[in-house]
Order: sequence, then C-alpha cells, then structure tokens
Amino acid sequence: MKKALAYSAAAVALSLGTLVAGAATSSAATQAISQGRIQLCSNGNYASAFQFQGDAFLGYQTNWIPAGSCQTFDVPGDAYHTTYVYVVGKWNTSNSQFAVNGPYQITTNTAAPGRKIGAVGRTDDHSYRWTEYANV
Repeated sequence: MKKALAYSAAAVALSLGTLVAGAATSSAATQAISQGRIQLCSNGNYASAFQFQGDAFLGYQTNWIPAGSCQTFDVPGDAYHTTYVYVVGKWNTSNSQFAVNGPYQITTNTAAPGRKIGAVGRTDDHSYRWTEYANV
C-alpha cells in the first residue's frame, strides 16, 4: 500500500511538473515528437539551446539544456510562416555561447511534423555540431 501511494504521489508530482512547465517538457529521445513540436538533446559535452526566429513573431532563445538531457518545445509562430531554428552551445569554460553548425538550416512551422535534433561533439576539440534523428 505504501509503495502504491508513493507511485501515485510521484505521478501527481510529474503531472504537475509537466503542467507547470507548459510548452517545454523533458524526456529521452525515444518517443516520436508530435506535429508542431521540436526536441533538442544535448548529447555532447556542453549545454545547448534553440534560438527561434520567424516572420510571425520576435525571435527568442530557449533555456539551456544540460549535457545528457533532452527537452521538447512547441514551435513558435503559425502554420503559414516559416520558423527558423538555430542551435547554440555554451562553452564549458565560460558563459559565452557559440553557433553549433549543422548540415542545413532547420526550418519548420506549427503544422509541420515533429523534429528531433541532437547537439553532439565536444568543445575541447571543436567537433561540436548538430544532427537530426529519425522521428520514430
């Protein structure tokens, strides 16, 4: 009985945490990401974040996602305008940030299928880059 109550309390706390977090949720990169959402996994040795820019809203940056963590965000904007997504990293030796280079520019909108992006590599050898994972 005590074990069941502990699990119930944990489930309520998790539900409340998700509700309070709103548009951003933490999770592992194992579940498919739904339409109009994008996930960033900091799989390198540095924290990373998204910067969003678009025609239908002012640009902004998400919170920093620590190395080894993933977070999913709602794509800002609307279904009729392109949202440009940039990946940035934070140096381990300072609070300065840097552009995480990738194979192409990430473009999406609120009607597009979900996307999974990983910030990978290391800061000490400048091998940092982003990659896109299959959304399955």
